[in-house]
Amino acid sequence: MGRIIRKGLIKNGRILRIRVKMEDVPGSLAKLLNMVAGLKANVLHIYHYRSVRDIPLYVTHVELEMETRSSSHVNEVVDQLQKAGYDIKQK
Repeated sequence: MGRIIRKGLIKNGRILRIRVKMEDVPGSLAKLLNMVAGLKANVLHIYHYRSVRDIPLYVTHVELEMETRSSSHVNEVVDQLQKAGYDIKQK
């Protein structure tokens, strides 16, 4: 049943996958996740890569998979995160 629901969410453009490049300092991940929560996106999966080749020691990559309300909500989430200064790549 879960796979059927997930397929429907993907088909309807409600799953958002992004990679965020950000500073690796205490509280930066919490700040990102608080912003996502404030935008009413539901985090399904999070991957925090601190040891990535070819990036400085003070930088980290975070991949988020989120459930959103609609495709326009996807655009809102991406826009607001970019306005907040996050370096985002959609996957």
